[in-house]
Amino acid sequence: MLQLSLILLMYCFASIVASDPYFYINHQQGEGVSVFQRSDLTLKTTIPTLKGPAGIAISPHNSWFAVTYPEQGMVSFIDSEKLIPLAHVSVGGSPFGAVFANKLLFISDWYNHSVVVINPGTGQIIRKIPVGKSPAGIATNACESQVWVLNRESNNISVIDSHLFTLIKNISVGKAPFALAMDNRFAYIANSQGNTLSIVDLLSLTEIKRVKVGQMPCLMALL
Repeated sequence: MLQLSLILLMYCFASIVASDPYFYINHQQGEGVSVFQRSDLTLKTTIPTLKGPAGIAISPHNSWFAVTYPEQGMVSFIDSEKLIPLAHVSVGGSPFGAVFANKLLFISDWYNHSVVVINPGTGQIIRKIPVGKSPAGIATNACESQVWVLNRESNNISVIDSHLFTLIKNISVGKAPFALAMDNRFAYIANSQGNTLSIVDLLSLTEIKRVKVGQMPCLMALL
């Protein structure tokens, strides 16, 4: 059942990430990441990857980005200046979402219900943090002190201290949380099966409002 859920989830999930001067789009049914110029929206190149890329995370501290492969148990590191693969690292499990915080890579592991912390310089796993069931979306706050993980089958969010690798709190939200965006005061969570948007206060770490939206919200962004 979890494998079927992951397959369906990947059809919903589209990873589009921007970082000057490019934005990147993965090919979930293929083996590549397309790189577009932000200035004129033209295709610059397509970087070859392993089969089935899912999550993309841009490092704010180094000239590379990471790509996850849930069906391969792998993560790739790609040079964001030369636009070539640097290394493919086996992490096991089903790595899905990814985010950099404090120069480390945090990955949600769908099947093992955990967050894997990787040192991108060595490719070594330095910690595995238990979270809720089927973690998918993952993000960090502005100062990178917290990592937020959306646990789709637990209907909650795990907030992790990115320095201590400890759980701060689990926050109950709507059914099947999947996508997340933050500003300076609130986190906004798209609950893909509840057809709702949860609004969470960043100070109290509690859901303060739940708003009805359209069917199966999967992605979101703040302007």
